[in-house]
Amino acid sequence: MIIADMHTHCEASEDSETPIPQLCQTAFEKGVAMLAVTDHVELVDYRQGGYDVAAEESWTLMERAIVPRTVRLLRGIELGEPCFDTALADRLVSAHPYDFVLASQHRLSDELPDYYFIDYSDWTDEAITREMERYFAELLRVVHWNGFDSLAHLTYPFRYLPAKWRSGDYAPWSGVLDELLGTLAQNGKALEINTSGIRKGQGMTSPDLPLIRRFFELGGKHITIGSDAHRAHEVGSDLEVGAALAKEAGFSRYTVYVDRQPSVLPL
Repeated sequence: MIIADMHTHCEASEDSETPIPQLCQTAFEKGVAMLAVTDHVELVDYRQGGYDVAAEESWTLMERAIVPRTVRLLRGIELGEPCFDTALADRLVSAHPYDFVLASQHRLSDELPDYYFIDYSDWTDEAITREMERYFAELLRVVHWNGFDSLAHLTYPFRYLPAKWRSGDYAPWSGVLDELLGTLAQNGKALEINTSGIRKGQGMTSPDLPLIRRFFELGGKHITIGSDAHRAHEVGSDLEVGAALAKEAGFSRYTVYVDRQPSVLPL
């Protein structure tokens, strides 16, 4: 049984309306003993998008939340596009005593939308291959920045690409992915297994088994598992799927973070 959900969002995230006590009540009902709230703070449009306000709102809500005694609330943050402004990212990470910092990449610049909003129906295979090369190259920059604990949903754009691209074949990007995963492992950071794609119809975690296994082969020691819940009923969803994939890839333990320090638990 996986007792820690390391990726959830409350009402401080622009795409959630769920109060923290509701998230924690569901955690209690499902036997999830540790819950990390990791609200979005996007650096591409940090002030224009109101993320400066959202970051402080999230911290205040986490500080004031009244939660069941059997649930440990971990105070986290999801930094999107940290290499857009690494100095700002560093200040945000040190602004409060967070337990856990996720890093993610939802878009490549302030001139391009989140991958969620792109219509890929008229994209050629060559264009998608080039775009994913750019995406993984930017994530490599994030990994070299190294100011986080776990790298969130590594294959995020594949959630929204045509189904044929969700085949688990990453050969076109093997070079940059090996460098990315190898550096992540060498730095002692975690790779997240994000389970939201299971319930949202993509039929896969992010990343899926081939990349989880490759991370293990390259020396990765830490895996976090998160539902990416934005609603209370999603808390804890399919964590057991993530655990099964981690075990199949070679891992025997998963990791939780308290005060930015990793602790491992058996799978």
